[in-house]
Amino acid sequence: IGQGAVQSALMLQGEWWRAVTALCLHTSGAHLLGNLVFGTVFLMLLSQVTGAGVAALAMITAGAAGNVISALVQSPAHTSIGASTAVFAGIGLLAALRLARRQDFEFSALRNWTPVAGGLALLAFLGLSGENTDILAHVLGFASGIAAGLLLAKWDRDWTVDGGLQWTC
Repeated sequence: IGQGAVQSALMLQGEWWRAVTALCLHTSGAHLLGNLVFGTVFLMLLSQVTGAGVAALAMITAGAAGNVISALVQSPAHTSIGASTAVFAGIGLLAALRLARRQDFEFSALRNWTPVAGGLALLAFLGLSGENTDILAHVLGFASGIAAGLLLAKWDRDWTVDGGLQWTC
């Protein structure tokens, strides 16, 4: 596990690739299965908005960003693994993209924030409990997803129609 895990001290010494490789490592079959099930659900939902290629790249990138920020703020001895940071990044991406889209309609300001509230509820129910849960990584993955989703929303385009972009991603 240590070969590709997020290990704060090693990442701060230049091994930034660990932010991505840690997303592929899991402690058990149940850990892997949970991340596959929830990751697939949120990847499919996000794919409806951005297309499959952009969705996959955005989830991995935002998940890796969450791991980098986690390494920067955790103690040098901190180690973590798992795709859950990317799963929560996917939830954040979806919430932010839906928030940006809803603001184009004539809803109340409070109602516009419903997608983010839903994302926060999922974070609370799925990511803030359990043995060996890296809560900070989950929160930072969600926050990175929100930031990435707001950035993608700035382009204001239909990502799903660009097949070349989807394959490139």
